Amino acid sequence: MEPLSFGLYLKTLREEANLSMGKLAKEAEISQPYISQIENGDRGIPSPEILKKLAKPLSVDYFDLMDKAGYLTSDYIGSNSNDALNKESFGAYIKGLRTSKGLTLTELGDLIGYSNPYLSQIENGKKKGMPSPELLKLLSSPLGVEYHELMAKAGYWTVDSGTVEQEVDIEKLLSNNSNIIYRGSTLTEDELKRIVTVLELLFPNR
Repeated sequence: MEPLSFGLYLKTLREEANLSMGKLAKEAEISQPYISQIENGDRGIPSPEILKKLAKPLSVDYFDLMDKAGYLTSDYIGSNSNDALNKESFGAYIKGLRTSKGLTLTELGDLIGYSNPYLSQIENGKKKGMPSPELLKLLSSPLGVEYHELMAKAGYWTVDSGTVEQEVDIEKLLSNNSNIIYRGSTLTEDELKRIVTVLELLFPNR
């Protein structure tokens, strides 16, 4: 959708919700001039973060806004495969892949051995941290996406000009995962924090 068309769509939603620009700006914690520019098509398509703020006061599903804005299309996903996402945007990205394959949450969960509520938390950006690399590996096949692209989207790897640099951010890996195993036992959150502390002592200038 073009910026002007999206702006008109947003204006319609605002009017249907009986909100003035000022009221919407206050509830979404966005400036009124910025909302005016969006509605007039002068600021381009809002970011996923702005859409997240607008969804609740406009009484519209966040993923519907993401879809209308063009963030859940295969063209967008393909052209932005090198960009790491935040939790909310990553969840929307996963939902877009799932729905494009015609899969329900339950069907996807059955294919990879994870529960519907757990996957729902990921899609809604409610789960602490990003999904583990192990889960991303499981998701890649049923979602029809390369594993390295999921890893790049989650911020674990960087992808440059079609080549994968298999570099893992250890701090992010330790902070975002509850499934790291050492000598057959899953490490606790406290143990993971201790590892980060030791690394900070070993590399104080990094």
